[in-house]
Amino acid sequence: KTVMDHASPFIHPDRPVPRRRPLKAWRHMQNLIADKEDTAEVFYIIEALNGKSTRKDLARFMKSENGPKLLEKRRFLPDILDDHGPLKSLPKGSVGRAYVEFMEREGP
Repeated sequence: KTVMDHASPFIHPDRPVPRRRPLKAWRHMQNLIADKEDTAEVFYIIEALNGKSTRKDLARFMKSENGPKLLEKRRFLPDILDDHGPLKSLPKGSVGRAYVEFMEREGP
């Protein structure tokens, strides 16, 4: 079943299951090396290397205690990322803490 509950996103059953594409990742890595300011390439690299992991992560998230509750809230990610206070309180080395440190170091 593709819908885990009423709050989860729907993955259409005809949508192909993603696969790892290392050559595509390599091509985008070369593009990024050629132009380090073209950060969109990073997303192409991640997408090419993720394979089925995104679906597995979603399934694990939905089985967690807080996953369905968080998804049901439908908070807007830019608002979360713009509120640096809570992000600064996250443990050192966490993604959120690294993000806020990067944003404050590099600026908007």
